[in-house]
Amino acid sequence: MTLSGSDKAVLETFAGLLEYPRGGEAELAAEGMSALAGVHPEAASLLGGVRVFLAETTRARAEEVFTSTFDLQATCAPYVGFHLFGEGYKRRVFLAGLNGMYSSRGFSAGRELPDHITVVLRFLAGPADDEEARILVEDGLTPALSKMIGTFGDSGNPYGDVLRALRRVLLPGHHGDAAKGERDQPATEVGKP
Repeated sequence: MTLSGSDKAVLETFAGLLEYPRGGEAELAAEGMSALAGVHPEAASLLGGVRVFLAETTRARAEEVFTSTFDLQATCAPYVGFHLFGEGYKRRVFLAGLNGMYSSRGFSAGRELPDHITVVLRFLAGPADDEEARILVEDGLTPALSKMIGTFGDSGNPYGDVLRALRRVLLPGHHGDAAKGERDQPATEVGKP
């Protein structure tokens, strides 16, 4: 998987939208919408709805929706490894593999766990090479996104639309939230040869 400069900028936009709200997210959604309009119109449309929500909602309400979405519901925790492996040994191996991969590229997860979706997106937008990006997207991020998206149903939650838009960018042509194979475990473990 080869990511162009514009792809990397879009991944940074998604990382920003999936962080705890600090202000400016409506503008960030508008930038993402604009960047995706010609290439991924369905993803751009989803971000358009997110932009409207963020523009018309107080920051306190956006914080409340974010917290209830990602922090209070374990089913939508923003950790890739959790969705792939649960809380057991395999996740710890996954985390160690990510840490090794990040370290080899001079990248740091900062204060987050290395499998936090924003950290993974920023690694993909930054120092990841093509093979690392392919493995992380195909075997990590895509199946985790499918599980996360499955928790939303038709709730109208804007963060569900952010995740759906991200999946459309990563998997062009993928449209259904219940497509065959979404619940499959990854074929390889990240950080393992």
